[in-house]
Amino acid sequence: MADYRQLSDLSLMSVGVLHRQWMRADLMRELADKELNSAPETPTEDQLFLRITVEPFGVYMYLWHALLYSVLEGCKERQLDLSFLQSLDDPLYESMRELRNTVFHTAQGDRYVEDRMFNLMNQPEAARRVLDIHYRIYELLSNEVERRGLWSGKEGAWSKRFPRS
Repeated sequence: MADYRQLSDLSLMSVGVLHRQWMRADLMRELADKELNSAPETPTEDQLFLRITVEPFGVYMYLWHALLYSVLEGCKERQLDLSFLQSLDDPLYESMRELRNTVFHTAQGDRYVEDRMFNLMNQPEAARRVLDIHYRIYELLSNEVERRGLWSGKEGAWSKRFPRS
């Protein structure tokens, strides 16, 4: 059985990289929510198709899920203990991985819409579960960032600890 690490075992840079990526995912989640709340309540089939494939709501939603998966992937690569989440062997995570690949790589062949774009939505309670993952990862990372004094409010708390190379 693999030995898993705690976030406190990682370097400040590794914690910062994961937190930065989560913040990007969170921004996309906020933008998707904003778009969803401003959309017509009963879209036509064509409006719904466009909304989830090329319009801001769908773009933000797909980017959110793809970025969130990259955070999970980063945690897994760093062998972090994610036992508070369901098994990473769960089909939900595979669907998130496929979606991430669909978002960041062009489709092969001549299909405009790939099934992989919708596999995540077809998982049981996917919306609730992805949001739960999002906020559990937030809690994990924000607690560690705060513990390390990055939310101190002092000027340079971030820029001096994460200099550009």
